[in-house]
Amino acid sequence: MVLRRQPVLARVDAGLEPAEPAPQPEVGAYLDGLVADLEWTPRSGDHLALELDVGLPSFVPLLARGHDLDDYLFPIVSRLGTIRFDAVFAVKRRGIRSTIRVGPAVAADRPPPEPPVSVLTTADATSIDWKEQVHEACRAVTPAPAPPGGVAVELRFTLSRRRNWAALWQPALDSLGPILGVPDPTRPFRADDSRVTELALHRRLDDTLGHRVLVEAWWHPDR
Repeated sequence: MVLRRQPVLARVDAGLEPAEPAPQPEVGAYLDGLVADLEWTPRSGDHLALELDVGLPSFVPLLARGHDLDDYLFPIVSRLGTIRFDAVFAVKRRGIRSTIRVGPAVAADRPPPEPPVSVLTTADATSIDWKEQVHEACRAVTPAPAPPGGVAVELRFTLSRRRNWAALWQPALDSLGPILGVPDPTRPFRADDSRVTELALHRRLDDTLGHRVLVEAWWHPDR
């Protein structure tokens, strides 16, 4: 579906784990219109996937800070119901139109390769320690960040159904400094996630994990 309005950004402060975002009035109006356009209802289903294609005008640098894909996705998924989604995808590109598609989540034809990064986090997800665990797992397998330019990133979170998995997207991306680079060395847990031009986020449920979260990551330069 072509969006009648361009996607709206809404940054949620790192470390918070709200059930819903706290959007600004213009974000609320945008989400109200999107819900109406999708004809979204409580019966719209579960185990869903969402794909968002963000078209950016020519005067906006593709890798500009402040146009992070998770910031486009978070308010939409939170409004539609985080618990209902098993996978969400987003891309950003040059264009005058943006589109969205929602449908049943479908298993891939073949399993993905072994993730270069796999870490079972044990710290509180709202803490710096959680980010440090993910950061150190990335640093252990990559000697240097990806070459300059866009990067495609795929993250899989295995966690209890009691967790709000969308609240982990931003902390996880912030922790990918060894992969994406860090603009300010004094802030090692603020990775340059504006470089992410393709983002895939997956959820697997495992209630035996309790408060722990298994985070797995794949990445490659954007082609």
